Amino acid sequence: MRSRPLPSCWSALPGAPVPSTRRRHEGRRHRTDSRTRADLDRVLADTDAVVSALGPMAKEGSLHTDTATVRVEAMGAAGVTRSVGVSGAGMDVPGDQKSLSVRLISRAIQTQGGEVVKDKPAEHAVYAASDLDWTLVRPPQLVDGDPTGQLEHDAHRSTTTSDG
Repeated sequence: MRSRPLPSCWSALPGAPVPSTRRRHEGRRHRTDSRTRADLDRVLADTDAVVSALGPMAKEGSLHTDTATVRVEAMGAAGVTRSVGVSGAGMDVPGDQKSLSVRLISRAIQTQGGEVVKDKPAEHAVYAASDLDWTLVRPPQLVDGDPTGQLEHDAHRSTTTSDG
């Protein structure tokens, strides 16, 4: 399937309601080894979608690809078809229309980012080759602070928001 944008009604906040076509329930968080099929089989039972914010681990260069491979298999077996995850802004994908400055930043990230950054295109390829309804979000910058309510997004074009 093709990737599609995350519906605006979805939330990854702990305890937030998770929209479902089958039922509504409170979102659940699980601590598992993301590469272990038995762990994924256990947490995918009675699940409508997977939302993952798996962060980079410098010592595990293939973590994201290994996780995606096992997750795609486990989700298929469980009948779960929707996956949302976080990738990196430095990753390039077909169809990107990045500005010159964003292309330069992406190149720097790819050059200096090590094995974890090199793993992200391979992770993308696993999802792209799957039958899942998937989205990988590529936030350009995450900061601590109060929400501003200002957000622009596009699947392939770098966007910016100005305070004034």
